[in-house]
This record gives sequence, C-alpha cells and structure tokens, in this order.
Amino acid sequence: MRRCPVLAVKAVALSRDAHHIHPTSKLEGTPDLGAMKPRRIWGTQVLKWMAYSGGILYIWRTPFRRRDAVGLAGYLAKFVHGGVAMMDQWIRNGAMKAMFCGCIAIPLLVGGCKSGPPPAADMRDLDEQTIRDLDRQWSMAAQTNNLDEVMSYYSEDASLLPPNAPMATGKAAIREVWASLLKPGTTVTWQTTKVEAASSRDLAYVMGTYLLHAEDSGGKPIADHGKILEVWKRTPNDEWKTVADTWNSDVSETVDAGKK
Repeated sequence: MRRCPVLAVKAVALSRDAHHIHPTSKLEGTPDLGAMKPRRIWGTQVLKWMAYSGGILYIWRTPFRRRDAVGLAGYLAKFVHGGVAMMDQWIRNGAMKAMFCGCIAIPLLVGGCKSGPPPAADMRDLDEQTIRDLDRQWSMAAQTNNLDEVMSYYSEDASLLPPNAPMATGKAAIREVWASLLKPGTTVTWQTTKVEAASSRDLAYVMGTYLLHAEDSGGKPIADHGKILEVWKRTPNDEWKTVADTWNSDVSETVDAGKK
C-alpha cells in the first residue's frame, strides 16, 4: 500500500467500520439516498459510488493480506448498498418507468418508420396482376359478344391496329372494327402470356395469343389463331385502360388461299 497512502488509510478505516456493521442495520456513513433528490444522485452519490469502485480495484491490485480482505468486504458492502439505494430512488421517482416506456417506444417508432409503402418491385407485381385480371375479363366479354363491355377497356384516345386494315383511332372508329368481328356465329378469345409494368407505374404491355372461330358467307367454319399486343396506361382516375391494341395471324396467306 506504499503506492497510495491515502487510499491505504481509507481502506483501513473502512475495514474498521466493517467490523461494527450489523447485518440488519444501516451502513454507518452511507447517506440515505431515498431522501435525496434525483439530481443529487447523479452528483455526489455517483461520485462516491465510483470512489468505492476505485477502492475495490486498488485493494485487488495490491498484495493480498488479511486486512485487505476486510477492507474489500467493507467496500463491497458500501458499493452494493449504494447501488440498491440508487435503484430504489430511481423507481420511486419514475425514472425506471420512463426507461421502460422508452425501451418499448423506440422499437415501435422504428417499426412505424419502416412501415411505409411496399417496395417498387412489389408495386409492379401488383400492377401486373391487376392488368392480368382485367385482360381476362376483357376476353370473356369478347367471347360473349358483349360489344359495350369490350369497348369499356379502351381509353378515349386509344388506337386499334387490325391486320390488313387501316389504323382506327378513337372509340367510335374502334367500335366499328369490333362490330364487324363480333357477329353471330363468331367467337373471339385470347389468353395473356406476359405482362410487364413500368417502374413508373403508369404504363404496361401485354402479350398473348388469340383464337378466332367464325363462319364465312356460305356458312363454312373458319378458324384463325395468332398473337396479340396491348399497351395499357393508368388514367388520372387511377384506372388501367388500353391505349394501343393490335393482333396478327399465325396462319399464312398461302394456306388461306389454298383452303379457299
């Protein structure tokens, strides 16, 4: 203990006090932390608690002797008593309640900050599924020759590009083309094979295949099949409408001429 005479004297004094401590009595010289204000706990008592810790470390590092063991016991007693008193004061002043509420509130706030709109990839998947459903309903309307419902999937300024015919722009012109197709004895259906939506969520395109069954002027059955291409656009009303539509037959003209 020659390296720090002041702490050595303090250790001896505390060891003497430790011999007179009754197990159930209050430690002599330990202040009543329960009667202190919270700001004093963070001042004098915290410094004293740190001093007790320093004394324990000092005794631990010096050569171990009997009186050092007694001094260490005194420091430990004061250290534990001071810590328990501080925790009791924190609980009574609501500090522990505030800390507990904070530990619960922080994860909730962090989780709330993370709960926003889904990622862009998920939104594109949602748009593509929506268009798939709309296109399937559109095909069912054409299959039942429901002209009004077929036209409801076009935008006002849409364009239809039929094979071997001029482009039709606007609903009135497109309606004339569909009216010539959806005649009694004619069935048109198509199936979607691919849908891809833009990351901007305002445009998408559809590719697929179609089947056409009809009768010529003599009542002879006619079958045709081919591919389709549609361009969909989100309207200001948050609805998807077709702005461009076209199809092309897989049956060559030479085959058709031979059949005739």
